[in-house]
Amino acid sequence: AAASANSSSSDAAALPGVSLPLAVVNARTFHLEVLSAALEAVRAVRLVERTAVYVDKFVHAGKDGWRSLVHDYDGPIIAMPPTSNASQVPRHEVVFFISPEKSPEYTRFFINASRPSVVVLMIHNAQYPQLAELVAMHPRTRLVVLSPHVATALRARGFEAAWWLAARPWLQPPAPGGEGAGAAGSTCKPRDAATPPGPWGFVCQGRIDNRRRSYDSVWAELQAAADAADASGGGSGAGGGGDASRAAGRRGAAGAGAVSGGGGVLPPPRLTILGRAVPKQYQVAIPRRVRRLVTTVTDAPYDVFYGHIACSVALLPLFANESYLTSKFSSTVLASLSTGTPMLVEPRFLSAYSFLDEQILRSDP
Repeated sequence: AAASANSSSSDAAALPGVSLPLAVVNARTFHLEVLSAALEAVRAVRLVERTAVYVDKFVHAGKDGWRSLVHDYDGPIIAMPPTSNASQVPRHEVVFFISPEKSPEYTRFFINASRPSVVVLMIHNAQYPQLAELVAMHPRTRLVVLSPHVATALRARGFEAAWWLAARPWLQPPAPGGEGAGAAGSTCKPRDAATPPGPWGFVCQGRIDNRRRSYDSVWAELQAAADAADASGGGSGAGGGGDASRAAGRRGAAGAGAVSGGGGVLPPPRLTILGRAVPKQYQVAIPRRVRRLVTTVTDAPYDVFYGHIACSVALLPLFANESYLTSKFSSTVLASLSTGTPMLVEPRFLSAYSFLDEQILRSDP
């Protein structure tokens, strides 16, 4: 069903040989939250019927659930033509590449085959070493980024870029017997038998790679919260809430909120780690003493992925280095905006992502 969720007669409007003015190309199986946002922007300016969207054949087949995620987008979504047959690529006036850094050869192929008047490149990492070669692929290349700090880092290298960010709101699928989709977090499970349904625990999302995220920084806090709950008789190991929120709040009190509990002893927190699997040497090592509090979910379909995020108190970026604050964009921002889930961050995060507002979130247990 997912594979055919977005198949419609409109796909036929952009079959090879038929030219539409705008093309949006994402040649990889990731950055799909950025692509979803781009489709929202296309719809907002009423260019859906004049835009061809090209995606990887795996994504086109609906195997990751992305096509169901954008089921209400009525424009043509097309499997990427193979590099062995340039004749399958029609001419487009403007071509917007979502992941050119990760697909430079396909970017070159598509530009040469389509012969556009203007090329727009979405740059995710301002320190990408082959950026000059990407820009040189077309005489009228424009750069766009997702945050002001990435634009600033590009400017320091001599490249001008506009920053632009959109997010597609995610609606939670209806519960069995429900009347329809609801707002993010509306059908979350209860934390324990004593609490009503609602968000609880924390989530770290993105590629599950110990080189990118400082998972080690949270283990001690999880253990401390679990020990405190056990000592007070509240440590079921199956819940999440107050103690963890306050511990995390010490690390990121300037972000989207410290969570305070009400009366009684709360169970220890839970952490869900979401994302793509990586080779064994880069996987996260979860200490035995906190394994009961940590769940790892790899390569989940998009509705499952967003559901875990929506049913958490907050997202934890857990950056392993400074690059996401100086020259790269973090997908955690789009995950937050798409699901309406706060991020627990430090002041320097808000300095980099200056379009975000500081808020304080309080949640009763």
